[in-house]
Amino acid sequence: MRCPYCYREVVDEWNYCPYCGEPLKKKSIFEEIEEEIGRIFGRKKKAKIEEIREEKWVPIKIEDTSEEKNIKRKVSKVVEPKVIKYRKGDKYIYEIEMPGIKSLEDISIQRFEESIEVRGYTDDTCYFALIKLGKNYKIVDKRLEKDKLILEVQV
Repeated sequence: MRCPYCYREVVDEWNYCPYCGEPLKKKSIFEEIEEEIGRIFGRKKKAKIEEIREEKWVPIKIEDTSEEKNIKRKVSKVVEPKVIKYRKGDKYIYEIEMPGIKSLEDISIQRFEESIEVRGYTDDTCYFALIKLGKNYKIVDKRLEKDKLILEVQV
């Protein structure tokens, strides 16, 4: 094997060239982009790069994980809650029944491209709802009222 930088003969098991000090295992362009995104945004962001060999483009998804809380608990049952949707002025209101939920800390809301995933946890139950929501819709308020999670959504 030859070093890709100084072209001297090296042993296959070596990680670095003893002559020029460069790494012998060349990183793919995707690994280099991921590292650069990590340097730019710090550890609060993560990059997921999917390599598509036939196409001439590379989709890159950058997620902000600094405030995201991913609640995972062991529960004995998963329940799909009743969801009521109605319009109030220029907003859509979603009432999601979640008996036993004590605070917003027990609720996880994850946004996807055209939906949101809502999970609420009590001691032994996970309430799980998947709600279709267009790309341009944003949650402008969330609160708990009498065993219901109230989401206000607006374009």
